[in-house]
Amino acid sequence: MQETERYDGITGLLRPFKKYIEDLKLPAGSQVVFYGCSGTCLPIVELLAYAARSLPYKFIFVPYLSEEKAVYLELMEDIGMQTVPSGACAAGGACGPIKLDPKAVVIMGGLSMKSTGIPVADALKVISKYDSKRIGVCFMGFLEKEGWADALDFDLLIDATISPVRVMKK
Repeated sequence: MQETERYDGITGLLRPFKKYIEDLKLPAGSQVVFYGCSGTCLPIVELLAYAARSLPYKFIFVPYLSEEKAVYLELMEDIGMQTVPSGACAAGGACGPIKLDPKAVVIMGGLSMKSTGIPVADALKVISKYDSKRIGVCFMGFLEKEGWADALDFDLLIDATISPVRVMKK
């Protein structure tokens, strides 16, 4: 995969994601499904979904590769994008269990970290069930370092760097 563009800051992570999803011109109601670690990837997933909130798609988060635990991401007024259990939607109506049929899958880099114990072959098996675009989002090159970028053949890879981190103390 060759680098095509460089951006700065959090908007440099969010805007290219939204533009790519927007340019896909998926039918209204299409699913964008994020796979990632519960505690660390989910806040980034919420930001990505928030950036694309104006698009007519359903955003779903799958913890790790456990599709049976999928939850919706919905816009909560004055809060942002938040997870909503599959049995009920934020608007109060029943949504029922989530039947996954993603048109775009987003693999978060946290999954590739050795501490998860998830082999790339397992991720490939899960996402290969779907006819969808493949997007990778990571920090510090993890998807490439761990061999996931090549194995999963992403259509888009967004790799952000968090450096330096300044800490000031009085």
